[in-house]
Amino acid sequence: MDSVRPFIPRRRPRLAKVIVQVTVTNDRDPTRRKRFSDVYGPVWIQIEGFRRIADEVIFLEMEEGPRGYQPLVGYTVLEKSGAAVDMVSHQLIARKYYDLKSAAVA
Repeated sequence: MDSVRPFIPRRRPRLAKVIVQVTVTNDRDPTRRKRFSDVYGPVWIQIEGFRRIADEVIFLEMEEGPRGYQPLVGYTVLEKSGAAVDMVSHQLIARKYYDLKSAAVA
């Protein structure tokens, strides 16, 4: 196994930002909502244009940028919301539903 060389990419991948509006609502007190204050879990999270889900959030200390605060939405929130990142157009798209059970039978 000494002859196996590690894979080294030729160029660094280009990373891009996808920016969308997110609304977080406190489940115990719906009057407390923030469009991305002390909100504690569980909360309702809604990414603009996608279904609302119940989940937990983590708030970290951060500095406000030139366009305000920009929250980071994790993969599980995207997956539960039915959203996927289109790396070509740099936007969120509706995730298609794949029935893997029927594909296994075929």
